[in-house]
Amino acid sequence: DANLNSRIAFRNADVKFHRVLAEIPGNPIFVALHEAFVERLMKGRKIPSNFEDSMRTSNEEHKQIVGALLDKDADQAETIMTEHLARNFASHFRDAIGGSAEAQQ
Repeated sequence: DANLNSRIAFRNADVKFHRVLAEIPGNPIFVALHEAFVERLMKGRKIPSNFEDSMRTSNEEHKQIVGALLDKDADQAETIMTEHLARNFASHFRDAIGGSAEAQQ
């Protein structure tokens, strides 16, 4: 919640959040994939016009993921994470092809 007022701070916190999740299984391949994703996609990605809504949604999803992990509900954590990643991928894809989120809805 503390980083919702800054696009750059939120993006940095988002990267850290996903890095921690990649580290949890103890498999260095997950961390390497995360680092490659960050370097290739996140750092060069434009900040979308609907960033404020998107970061609030992502923040809520992050809270739900943490809650599911703390509850030891792997299935729920996986479901939320899958939806979270799919939503963000769709947003990135629309940006990459020049479409807007509003035009796709």
